[in-house]
Amino acid sequence: MVDIISNRVQEAYGSFRLPGMFGTGGTTQTVEAAGGFSTYAMLKRFGEPMRRERQMNKDNERKRREESLYQMKDSAPPHVMPDIRTGTSELACRFCTPNAPVQTQLDDADRRRTAIDILRVTSHAGRRTDSDATDWGVWCPHLAQAARVKKFDYPQVAGAVMAEDRVQQALDTACDEAVNEKRQELIAAGQSDESFDEDSYYNQMLKKHQKRAERVLIGMRSKLSHLALTITSWVLYKLLPCFISGVAAHPGQVDMIKRAIAAHPDAPLIFLPLHRSHLDYIMVSFILLNHDIRCPLVAGGDNLRIPVFGNILRYDGAF
Repeated sequence: MVDIISNRVQEAYGSFRLPGMFGTGGTTQTVEAAGGFSTYAMLKRFGEPMRRERQMNKDNERKRREESLYQMKDSAPPHVMPDIRTGTSELACRFCTPNAPVQTQLDDADRRRTAIDILRVTSHAGRRTDSDATDWGVWCPHLAQAARVKKFDYPQVAGAVMAEDRVQQALDTACDEAVNEKRQELIAAGQSDESFDEDSYYNQMLKKHQKRAERVLIGMRSKLSHLALTITSWVLYKLLPCFISGVAAHPGQVDMIKRAIAAHPDAPLIFLPLHRSHLDYIMVSFILLNHDIRCPLVAGGDNLRIPVFGNILRYDGAF
């Protein structure tokens, strides 16, 4: 019964005609010659030009958007220098600036200091000479170390970026281009542009591009949180010994970074790991956090698209 019904439906569909709308005549050849359609192939051929036109419009829109983006990128951004009131010659090594009055780089005594394994030597917990039996950090050193690290304020700047002049200028440029393109389309279609409400269309495009810019910022932003760093630090204390023997940190290098930050707190500090593995940037943040140094923002890139793990990286400073 099912086969009979399906056969009848296929026969009825194959003999479908619209002579009054798409041509005259009763046979398939007459309908096709007059511009009508009677089969699925004819329906497909009838919609092919419209599909090509839509695809062409999408390609043109994408090209215009990329050209506008390239024009915005080609313009040189304003270079803002940090407010450094004192000289920075002491930040260089003693070979580059031998006459500098103060050296923040490593000296010979610092270089001879022995590296420590921070998985076994915790700066804020563990058994020390000044610790007593009532200190819970002696019995739970990893948890105490993660809880006692110095707390820093990590403000969220995604909202402030939207108010920047450069972003607003890019939005205005995109909206102006959209208005001009709409006017050209009306002229090409032979319609009068006098009835075209530019202000209304401009506001419509502005809302559209603002939402798009907000989506881009949400995809780029970092959600650096002290609580997330604390939890991640404790997890790493428990997880890292399972597959590595230790995490070596040179105390002289750590003190060098602290001296540089104390001398120039407003100067940017950039770390360039070798990136031999994905542990490199995790180790940088882990070592800095457990030595009471502000954790940096990490360029995570496509790693942020990994489900669950990407959000964890965002809360740990990746963007």
